[in-house]
Amino acid sequence: MAKVARKQKGETAARVEKPVGQAKDLVSAIEALALERQRLEEKQQAFITTLTEALKKIGYQVSPLGTSSRTRTRKPRRGRGPGKPGGHQPPPSA
Repeated sequence: MAKVARKQKGETAARVEKPVGQAKDLVSAIEALALERQRLEEKQQAFITTLTEALKKIGYQVSPLGTSSRTRTRKPRRGRGPGKPGGHQPPPSA
C-alpha cells in the first residue's frame, strides 16, 4: 500500500506512518466485518434449512415470499365498472 502522506521537513517518521497504520486498521476491520457477515449468512441458511425440514415433517409447507397469495397480482374483477369521473351527482332539482 502506498503511503498516504509525504514526509516534510521537520516531521517525524511516526507522524507520517500514522495514516498508513490507520488505513491498515480500517482494512482489517472491514475484512473482519465481511467475514462475520459471511459466517452469519451461513448460519442463517443452515437454520432455515433445518426449520424447513422440521416444518415439513409436521405437515407444513414453506413457500418463498414472492409466491404467496398476497403478493400475486389479482385478476380484474367482473361486475360494475369504475363509474363516472367526479363521482355520483344528484339529479338537478326543478
